[in-house]
Amino acid sequence: MKYDWELKYNCWQCGACCRAIKCRFLKDNKCTIYETRPKVCRIGFAKPADMSVEDYLALTEEACHKLEALYPGEKDGV
Repeated sequence: MKYDWELKYNCWQCGACCRAIKCRFLKDNKCTIYETRPKVCRIGFAKPADMSVEDYLALTEEACHKLEALYPGEKDGV
């Protein structure tokens, strides 16, 4: 299930979150199962019911930047 507000998240698909957990489906910095990825890989799955979408997206982006610093890789198109 994809939440409408997930479309607002500006993911640049750097793969840092996948590298952090050593995901076996990450190949050449791309998710090989993106369309059928499990719920845990979708940002909407973890949003607490009592948190606003804006706060959740801001927190998610902050965590993303921290993961990118810890698990650097190449960004697509950059």
